[in-house]
Amino acid sequence: MGGKVSSLTRIIGRLLAVVWPFLGIVLVLLLLGEHSLQSLAGARAYISGNNIWTVAQQQAVTQLRRYATTGDPAAYRAYLHQITVHRADRRAREAVLATPPDLPAARAALIEGRNAPADVEALIGFLQEYATFAPVREAVLLWLEGDQRMTELEAQAARLNTEIQAGRRQGEAASKALASIDQLDAGLQQIEREFGYKINDAARRLQQRMRWIRLGSALLLCLLGLLLSIRAVWRQLAVEQALRVSEERYAVVAESANDGIWEWDIGSGKLYCSPRVREMLGYSEQELGFAKQLVNIMPPDDFRRGRQQLMEHIEQRRHDVLSRSMRMRTRDGRTRWILARSVTRYDADGQPLRVAGSYTDITAQVENERRLRLAASVFEAAREGIVIADARDRIVSTNRGFLALGGHASGALAGRRVQSLLAPGFGRSMRREMARSLRDNGQWSGEAATLTASGETRPIELSIVAVNDEVGGLAYRIYVCRDIAERKYAQARIQHLAYFDPLTALPNRSYLGANFDAFISTARKHNQPLATVFFDLDGFKQVNDTLGHSAGDQLIRRVAQRLGEGIGEGDLLCRFGGDEFLLLLPGRDAAAVECLTADLLRRIGEPLLLEGRMLNVTSSAGYAMYPEDATDAESLVRDADMALYRAKEHGKNIVERYQTWMSAAVSWRHDMLANLRHALTEQQFQLRFQPVVDASSNAVAGVETLLYWKHPEMGVVSPNSFIPLAEESGLIEPIGEWLIDAALAQFANWRAAGLPRFYLAINLSGYQLRRAETFQQQFIEAVERHGIAYADVVLEITERQIVYDSHASLPVLDRLAMRGIGVSIDDFGTGYSSLEYLKDMPVTQIKIDKTFVHNLVTEVGDRAIVNAIIGLGRSLGVKVVAEGVENAEQLGVLRGYGCNLVQGYLYSPPLPAEELAAYVRSSVPVARG
Repeated sequence: MGGKVSSLTRIIGRLLAVVWPFLGIVLVLLLLGEHSLQSLAGARAYISGNNIWTVAQQQAVTQLRRYATTGDPAAYRAYLHQITVHRADRRAREAVLATPPDLPAARAALIEGRNAPADVEALIGFLQEYATFAPVREAVLLWLEGDQRMTELEAQAARLNTEIQAGRRQGEAASKALASIDQLDAGLQQIEREFGYKINDAARRLQQRMRWIRLGSALLLCLLGLLLSIRAVWRQLAVEQALRVSEERYAVVAESANDGIWEWDIGSGKLYCSPRVREMLGYSEQELGFAKQLVNIMPPDDFRRGRQQLMEHIEQRRHDVLSRSMRMRTRDGRTRWILARSVTRYDADGQPLRVAGSYTDITAQVENERRLRLAASVFEAAREGIVIADARDRIVSTNRGFLALGGHASGALAGRRVQSLLAPGFGRSMRREMARSLRDNGQWSGEAATLTASGETRPIELSIVAVNDEVGGLAYRIYVCRDIAERKYAQARIQHLAYFDPLTALPNRSYLGANFDAFISTARKHNQPLATVFFDLDGFKQVNDTLGHSAGDQLIRRVAQRLGEGIGEGDLLCRFGGDEFLLLLPGRDAAAVECLTADLLRRIGEPLLLEGRMLNVTSSAGYAMYPEDATDAESLVRDADMALYRAKEHGKNIVERYQTWMSAAVSWRHDMLANLRHALTEQQFQLRFQPVVDASSNAVAGVETLLYWKHPEMGVVSPNSFIPLAEESGLIEPIGEWLIDAALAQFANWRAAGLPRFYLAINLSGYQLRRAETFQQQFIEAVERHGIAYADVVLEITERQIVYDSHASLPVLDRLAMRGIGVSIDDFGTGYSSLEYLKDMPVTQIKIDKTFVHNLVTEVGDRAIVNAIIGLGRSLGVKVVAEGVENAEQLGVLRGYGCNLVQGYLYSPPLPAEELAAYVRSSVPVARG
């Protein structure tokens, strides 16, 4: 039986030997057909490439138009991305048509031009073979024309980008740019259409040519086949032997190859896997006998995706190699990445018969690629700038962080030496230290400076790590840069803020403290005097309160400017705090210091326009001399401050030199403040009340509350002696709160005792009114707590306080007046009178200052003023009180002018509460003559 099979095999072999030339003929014809198909595939690839080219061109034009319209950098980057297609296609054509052709460059350029990798060889072969074919040659000429237009488009884009970057893009310029882009776009679209027509025409004519070539070749090959068939019979035995050797060689290769071989019989579903496959995955032949068993060793997504790719490949009747990556589980539970390559074989009717291929374990490669992608992601995403340089210190790669740090363009630094990017301050000694550290430790870190693309120097924190190759030689250096410009700026800013005043930019108290001793040392070394001058603005608080703190800040800056303009180069001017300035004048004697200081006071006092108002702001100054007055910084400042305080007391806008006796005055003031605080704690204050009498009936109309201080050693102290000090120190608020509560309590006691009805007048300080909401709440609570009618209370405030504190006083006085509380203007006519305030305020009473009443009988001017004030009060419907009435003559004049109320020693001095009650109970008081 075996012999018959062998004979049958030989017979069949000989028949095949006779037939094979004709099969060869068929094969040649198939090859010709394949060549024809490849030619047509090349034409189709160019048609597809033209579509890619067209899309890229359209998108490039679209992005360029958007960039011209909006100036958005992202649009320009998108345009650059699309234009790479045209540049790549141009390079590919030039590489193919070069002598000799540069095919690797052509392949790379076509891939960069977004052509399908499967079409690359067809594109190259078609252009090489048919470049001289008339339709193809015409298409190439159109291609060249298209490149020329694209070059014009790129030039237009470059000009547009330059204008936008320079900030010169205007509406008309943008319109011209858009018109030029549209013109180029229209020409390119026409070229694209003609190119497509030429390629289609080339495909059609090539198909006709190949048809005639195949027909002629078939006739010639048939004749040749007859001759070859005769010869083939004699060589049958050799062919059979060669086939056996080939089969044995294939079997050896299949068994020993690292890649596993597999074959899937589509009809039966059986799967053959070589021993290498089973060894790779750990399964038996039975466990991998059918293709459907693969679902058990693959993740569902991988199995579904791989099967879909294979079936699509088969359905498209494709003969090329299909490659796909997938995961497979080994028997011991590990997951391996497998690269599957396969080729499908079809029968004569195009039906798939089997699929054969290989499995390659690429797990290590996938893991390496994953680590590389991770490293690349970290490299690009790092906020620090990173530069990788080779052993010769030439830049190999930079990340976005470093490009942004220096403002460099992508790819602009490749090949440059790293040292060329370091600022000149990175000298030889630092380079030697860096080289030694890299040699000994493999790393170095420190501060340096890099040069930006514009040539500017930018401070960085630099770390360098050396990377060695397998044999220990230097392979790369990795430079990690951190931008510390903001930190350096912040440090400098902190240093500046620590020693310089942010409002005036003058040195501050800290700077003075750090440098004062140096001035004293210089003066001591050269045996020269040194003056310390203190300046303080007069009435600065009133400017703040009336015009606001913004105006106050402007005033401080202007004063600092005027002082700075009036001093010499070696002098030191500091803002000591608030509205205080301190000036160090080395090398000047007392006379020169006084002369210069007077000139500076004159400069400060010059009128200036502030918040729309012309102001005359003055300043006072005090100075002390080294070494006559003091020999250390603290003492000089203290003595100058004492002299300044003396200048304030003597009328302001003057300069005083420190005198020894001033220390005692300052000590007295300090002691008075301490005693005043103690008086508040120990309740050493007492109230006295001076009657306000009806000028026509001599009846008590009201009483004015006056505050006295009963000091254990000084006795009774009048309010004029301590109220200014209380206002200056801020103690007036708790003292005023005590006064209001005590006065209202006493008034309630009088009401309970049945005294005749009269009003209670309480003096207010402007300092109390500045805390408007707090004062209003405390005052109303006190009135209601003691059960006093609002109409029985009159609040007295001086004209000076109204002028300076109008923003604070007017609203609160309006609200209190709405409750029925009376408002009296004290010291009226003393030089701050303002009819505008008198008209706008809820005034119920004005009090003529006693300075006008004192000379009322003898001075015509005072009589005219008093008469005018009384007439003004009558016109406004408010009562007028004359203070300081001491004799009957004054009273007679006031009665003659129609004055409503009078107050003074003619009737009574300020009385304690008990004596006041007795005074009110007495019968109609008789004026004392």
